[in-house]
Amino acid sequence: MTEKDTFEKVALLLQKNLYSAAISLAFADPFYPTSDIVSLYKQHAEYLYRKGDFEASIDQYIYTIGSIEPSHVIFRFLDAPKIPLLTKYLESLRQRNMASTVHKELLRTCYLKLNDLDAAEKIATSSAMSEAGSSVAVANLVADRPAEALATLCTLEPPQVAEALSVHGATLSRTLPRETAGIVMALCDGTFSPQTARGETADSNDAAAATLLRENNLFMENRPQVCERYPASLFTSAFVEHPKLLRLVLAHCKRNHCELSPSLRRTHLELTLEEWRNAKRVGDFEMEQIRSDEAMAVSPN
Repeated sequence: MTEKDTFEKVALLLQKNLYSAAISLAFADPFYPTSDIVSLYKQHAEYLYRKGDFEASIDQYIYTIGSIEPSHVIFRFLDAPKIPLLTKYLESLRQRNMASTVHKELLRTCYLKLNDLDAAEKIATSSAMSEAGSSVAVANLVADRPAEALATLCTLEPPQVAEALSVHGATLSRTLPRETAGIVMALCDGTFSPQTARGETADSNDAAAATLLRENNLFMENRPQVCERYPASLFTSAFVEHPKLLRLVLAHCKRNHCELSPSLRRTHLELTLEEWRNAKRVGDFEMEQIRSDEAMAVSPN
């Protein structure tokens, strides 16, 4: 008789949904890859989430911070009953200095919904202090005059636009969601240029029309690439409050063979299935078939 190696033992435990035992066993083996241990935490979190044990699930997701994209977790805990758990996750991100400006703003919003005004004020003060030395002027423009800010972005070069949207995308999409999505898609597929952006705005009156054209496959999908392709992961946090637009952006990226991490492909699938379930619930048979076909085409791997 021969003793099974750690990988085989872990696999057997996973088959029985004994995730805690599997993780402990993996930790005890100094040669077990750290990335695989993180994957075990993620599997455990998703198993608990499916069971409805959301509190235990978020505890496991916290162990994956730094290894999987926060948006993968955030979208699962946005509904009101899970706000305290989302707050716990976002606070962990912040404590580890891995929270973006968008994450901090979302954390502040969570505190406000929980009526923790002191905590919300601390987040606001901290964010203001970190912005003071750099992009406070841009931030003020985005917050006070978003349409003007977006028009200004359309005159800049792609690297500047990508940087601005990675920081201020959530604020812009709050008031101009489709316009923001249109620019993000152009950055992701490499077709953004100052001239193109101005042309779309002029021809369509606003970028929202351009976005709708993209969604209905009437936009020129085969336009030549004129700039570097930017990964969609830079901008996903901009659409935390707009999951339908995020699905649209991810679908566009997949259709145009843009860079999508396994986590974002999984998010695309989950958002598509959610829209499929909603269409089925309300009896929209045409949309139900469209989203069903899209879900079948999305690879979760």
